[in-house]
Amino acid sequence: AGDPNEVFLGYRQGYMISHSDDNQGDFILYAKGAPLTTLSIFAYALHDDRPFEQLNRTIGWHNRVRYRSPSNYDGSPAGGPASQVHAHHFSTSVDYLRGMEDGDQRWTRQILFLKAREAGGPDYFVFRDSFDPLGDPAETPPAELLEPKWWNLRTLGETKHLKISKDRIRYTSPYGPWLNVYFLEPDSIQTKVEHASYSGELYYQAALNWRKAGSPVVPTKKEDDLSGNLSDVKDEMTVTAVGPIAPGQDILVILYPLKPGEADLNFLQLAEGVV
Repeated sequence: AGDPNEVFLGYRQGYMISHSDDNQGDFILYAKGAPLTTLSIFAYALHDDRPFEQLNRTIGWHNRVRYRSPSNYDGSPAGGPASQVHAHHFSTSVDYLRGMEDGDQRWTRQILFLKAREAGGPDYFVFRDSFDPLGDPAETPPAELLEPKWWNLRTLGETKHLKISKDRIRYTSPYGPWLNVYFLEPDSIQTKVEHASYSGELYYQAALNWRKAGSPVVPTKKEDDLSGNLSDVKDEMTVTAVGPIAPGQDILVILYPLKPGEADLNFLQLAEGVV
């Protein structure tokens, strides 16, 4: 922490949506001096039928899974009272967490963060998403209790920052660094990509931080020293939905942030769920 190249992942899992979004299993990732997946700069981005709310209804918004179709918003998938981080472990070389929710089916997300000796080294994440049926298997066969799903990734900027192949997504940040997303299970992917942008005002500390960072500003007429109000601040987001992925199929993904010119990741899959 404190190094300009530090890697930071924030994970969200819990049973509360009163003053937030239904973002169980969502995460943000900063690495190599840049945001690689982040939230909107605007509060309540998914309200009042604004462009990001329309994007959410069409394809998704949070870095999580959706069932049945990319547009299945399904009201409020908060995951039930079981939704929380059920296990975690931190060490000097690897961090681990396991989150779980009971929604349409039981979804378990495990994340390994494998850390370099120093900031700026080869840091990477391994995600495994697993799915188990809810309900009485004596009444309904387990296979019928599971559904196809889509794995979502939210990135900053336009669709031009993405390059997608049969088993990989490469995101090139407008700030320079890359994020390589490798799919091991399934080993080939289909994707749907949508983009939205929203312009609005920033106020108070958010406006002051925006100005301090040297970001583009258009002052408002009501600007004052306390709030530093800014107008016409633009936020752009792209969501990539990977799917459909077969019912019951685990999802095994590696996220590797790097800078142009750094070596790509070498990995070998030994068996199902083992890499």
